[in-house]
Amino acid sequence: MEYTREDAEARVDATPELDAHRQVILCNWPEGEEHWKWVCTAPVHEIVDWAEAVERAYTTAEEDTMNEQRMEQLAFDI
Repeated sequence: MEYTREDAEARVDATPELDAHRQVILCNWPEGEEHWKWVCTAPVHEIVDWAEAVERAYTTAEEDTMNEQRMEQLAFDI
């Protein structure tokens, strides 16, 4: 069976645990149809674990960038 973004969106809409991670799950990942199939068929806990890991990685990277910018500003201020 072929899965589409719309199929994945329908599952996210119908599953509160997934809807909490909607932005990450429904991003246009490079895996394309393979990603949509996974979202439509994988156990909810697996998708949630993955989405939380992506969110943590993004937050950590964002914090690292902000800390680098703060350090640069401190060095400039000195």
